[in-house]
Amino acid sequence: MEMRNLQDLIEEKKAKLIKLVEKYGFRHKQVLNLS
Repeated sequence: MEMRNLQDLIEEKKAKLIKLVEKYGFRHKQVLNLS
């Protein structure tokens, strides 16, 4: 597995998570604390 592909996958999941969180009105700081 290439590290670049893994990094892209992580960024994609992170972006989806952030969109979901914003949808429900949470803030980035709370998300960062959870991760």
